[in-house]
Amino acid sequence: MAYSLAFQTRQSKFYRSSVAKFRIEVFLVQQLILKDEHW
Repeated sequence: MAYSLAFQTRQSKFYRSSVAKFRIEVFLVQQLILKDEHW
């Protein structure tokens, strides 16, 4: 039981960090698209 709980918390931390990276990447891509539209 404790193992599965620790595994879940580790998974959620990894999930949150990957979601943050994904948001940053999406933000950067949006910035590039906006720059391309201004050309």
